[in-house]
Amino acid sequence: MGYYHTAQICIKGHMINSSYNKYSELNKKFCTKCGVKTITACSECNSPIHGTYDSGLPVIGFEPVIDSYCYNCGNPYPWTKLALEKTEEIISEDECLSQSEKQKLVELMPDLVSETPSTNLAVIKLKKFLSISGKFTADALR
Repeated sequence: MGYYHTAQICIKGHMINSSYNKYSELNKKFCTKCGVKTITACSECNSPIHGTYDSGLPVIGFEPVIDSYCYNCGNPYPWTKLALEKTEEIISEDECLSQSEKQKLVELMPDLVSETPSTNLAVIKLKKFLSISGKFTADALR
C-alpha cells in the first residue's frame, strides 16, 4: 500500500517541495516566486499536506496536484481561502451587477474551485453572469 509524502507549499499556493521529508535540501522557509511563508500542514487540523504519492513503483515526471481543501478536516487551505476572498472583492467592484446578482455569483465560487456535483451547474451560471457583468470583472473571473 502506498502513502503520500508531505508537501511544502507557500500560503499563496506555489508548490515548493512535493516530498518535504525525502528531499529536505529543497525546503524553503519562504516562496521564491512570491516571498510568502511556506507550510507543510493544514492550519486548522495540523494534518500534513499531501504531496507526491509513493506507490512503490517508479514514476517519472509526475507533479502532484495541489489540493484546495484539507483531506482530514475539509477546510480550505490558505491559497483557496485567498482565491475566494479576492474573487469576492473583484465581484463586489462590478457596477453592472445588482447586489443580489453579486451575492449569487459569490455563492457559486466554492463549486468552481473544486469538483462537486454542482460544478457543471455553477459553470453554466457563471457564464450567464459573465454575459451581464462588466468587462473587467468578466476578464478577471475568466
